Amino acid sequence: MRKLLFLISLISCNANAHSQTPRQIKAFSADERYIVMLDVSNLNDYAQSYEVLVENRVLGTYTLKPGEDKKIRINVDVPRRGEWNHKIVSTRSVLQNGEMTRTEIETRVSVFGLEVDDQ
Repeated sequence: MRKLLFLISLISCNANAHSQTPRQIKAFSADERYIVMLDVSNLNDYAQSYEVLVENRVLGTYTLKPGEDKKIRINVDVPRRGEWNHKIVSTRSVLQNGEMTRTEIETRVSVFGLEVDDQ
């Protein structure tokens, strides 16, 4: 049991840490695209690179210094009118030298596509 606790403490010391807010967005849009704004922070004591994903598709990568915060702007499609459109937007750490774990945080984005009369 002592060996197991020691092993767990070693693994948790090497874990990546970052934060992302908000965790859920509900909005209405008359446009075909909705702009999602996320606040992401590097909580590690070293620089860390992160991927930005929409529905598991990588859109780009950025690097944050220790303790640095960044606002990320992501365009998501709103293809359906008169109903809710759901997307999962996430950031995840990029594995660096010798790392075996990564963090990933998801934000659920629900956008109701408003029907607009073209007159």
